[in-house]
Amino acid sequence: MKKILLICIFIFINLVNLHAQNRIAYNYKISCLAANNPNIYMDSICHNPALFIREFSNNCVFKLLDTLTSTVIEKNDTVALFALDKLYGVSDGDIKEYFLDVGIKMFYSNFSTVIQYCSENSNRKTNNIENMIIDAVSMDMSNSPRKTDSVKAFIKRQEKTNKFYQKQKTYISLLEKKFDPNKFN
Repeated sequence: MKKILLICIFIFINLVNLHAQNRIAYNYKISCLAANNPNIYMDSICHNPALFIREFSNNCVFKLLDTLTSTVIEKNDTVALFALDKLYGVSDGDIKEYFLDVGIKMFYSNFSTVIQYCSENSNRKTNNIENMIIDAVSMDMSNSPRKTDSVKAFIKRQEKTNKFYQKQKTYISLLEKKFDPNKFN
């Protein structure tokens, strides 16, 4: 009887261990799956962003970020922007650095959607997209002294081209003051 109990315990422990290994393998592939089908995983990304950042290889995470960024730029998708906001909040290292590229792409390619999102969320304790844009543009400005004037000219063109509400215009001027080309020197 003792032998049978020990065998059952041994089998049970191995099954639990196997299940845990399969779960870990699935979690490490989830960013790849989400990058290919972001709409299916959008709710999960927004509610559990850390799950999508944990990867052995950052390639799937970078692909996911690129896919979400393209969705924001091409479709003005604020849900994808919210997902990027959540992912930025749990990122560090290479992934956080990659967000500098994401921020520049969104700033120059879909300024109005980014401004609308950030101004609507300006009262939040942490506005991750705003922080990402500030870091990205500050880094971009630090690469060249003339870049500061170029950024200001871009913002002026965007203000003339887009119909921003007064709250958004106020937000833009406050945001512009937060850009610091010396931040990364």
